[in-house]
Amino acid sequence: MAPGSQQGTNRASRNSSNVNSGGQIKKGRGKAKNVALDQYLAKSNGIKPKVNIPDGKLKPVGAWAAEFTTELGIICRTYAPIRVAQWKKVEQKDKEQIYNLISDKFEIDLNCSRILFAVNKMLSRRFKGYKHELHKYYQTFNSHDEACEKPFNDVSAEDWELCCQEFASKKIQGILS
Repeated sequence: MAPGSQQGTNRASRNSSNVNSGGQIKKGRGKAKNVALDQYLAKSNGIKPKVNIPDGKLKPVGAWAAEFTTELGIICRTYAPIRVAQWKKVEQKDKEQIYNLISDKFEIDLNCSRILFAVNKMLSRRFKGYKHELHKYYQTFNSHDEACEKPFNDVSAEDWELCCQEFASKKIQGILS
């Protein structure tokens, strides 16, 4: 048996620590934070970490690759307009704001078309994943009206209402289900 493993316990009993004495499930991990990047930027005297996306690749490689990907997810969830169904339908001015936020934290050449293409691919995946997370939350409710009354974390009531309408539309039902 490996060190630290529990013998004779099943998964349900190990996960029972996630329930408090009132029977309510504890909250999960919370918002994502890019702690390593934030600490580096605080100590680096304005020197940003360099991100390298090699020719023929759509993902970064090197020391800051994971932090770059994490930051794209955080920026996408925070600043991308969820009123649109897909990343390719996000207006260019909104994309420019996101590119500026990326450039503020990383040394990356977004003027290079292949790098911009790769960054857009990554942002598209992050956006799609976030919309999926919103849709899963929407599906936890018994009715459309009930879902509209309880917005997802950090989503304005107005944006959530539009999301709910999108999820309820017959066109989207065929795509998402």
